[in-house]
Amino acid sequence: MEYQGQVSRQITGTNWLSGDNQEAHSQLRQATDKILYWLGTSAVHLFAHTLLDMDVLADAPLPAGPKIFAANHPTTLDPFLLLTLAPEQMSILVTGGAFTIPLLGRYLRWIGHVPVVRGRGRESFTEALRLLDGGRSVGIFPEGALSPAIGDFQRPHSGVARLALASGVPVIPVGIHPPEERIWSIPAKIDGERAVGRFFAGGSYKVTIGRPLTFSGDVADWAQVRGVTDQIMQQISRLSRQSAVRISPATSSAPSPVLATGLPSYPLGGFVDDLPGFPRAQLR
Repeated sequence: MEYQGQVSRQITGTNWLSGDNQEAHSQLRQATDKILYWLGTSAVHLFAHTLLDMDVLADAPLPAGPKIFAANHPTTLDPFLLLTLAPEQMSILVTGGAFTIPLLGRYLRWIGHVPVVRGRGRESFTEALRLLDGGRSVGIFPEGALSPAIGDFQRPHSGVARLALASGVPVIPVGIHPPEERIWSIPAKIDGERAVGRFFAGGSYKVTIGRPLTFSGDVADWAQVRGVTDQIMQQISRLSRQSAVRISPATSSAPSPVLATGLPSYPLGGFVDDLPGFPRAQLR
């Protein structure tokens, strides 16, 4: 009877995922995650440097450890190309609709990217903060959607500032600019909703990486969150203009309003508060 009980426990799996076997299963999952991530990133690298002329200029070396890469969002391909900027594995906050696309959604989820679903900002924030606390870098697009036009910007969301304040990790501002004549828009329907994909057909894709920004303070302080959001978006806007000048050097004789004044070119008068009324204790 004792022997039959042992066999029964093995068949039901109570021994299979316990102790050493459970640890081995976790290690196998992590190894598979890394293999799939680097295979995907290698394919993006190949695409970026063969079919695109991706040119990256950095103002300073990247700091060690987890970081928040914060970029503008002119094209649908930006989340994939952003992965090539980090020497370590990075998780991107991606629109939730992408996770409903067969195969792509499963791949995104498997390698650790974070879905951003309207009305469920707390879940995305909590997962991104967990990843940063665990030592993984995170990529985020503060505009929360595609930029309204090449060289223009949406009003920024507050999530990037709250992540920076809650985690204490540096923010790496990134300014992207592709030539507008190389962009084409494709209407689509994702998860039953109309959407527009903005794709990039060859040519020069300029990226400028700014100096790391560090912030400290109270993540529940509205005024501070707003100030940090503005600082980050100002830098992204400035770096995007620098990338634009590298595409068309002739335009450098007419200084950009952002470069000349230091003021942001995104809509003034506030920002989008992703997580209204969340006390700091809940955010951690």
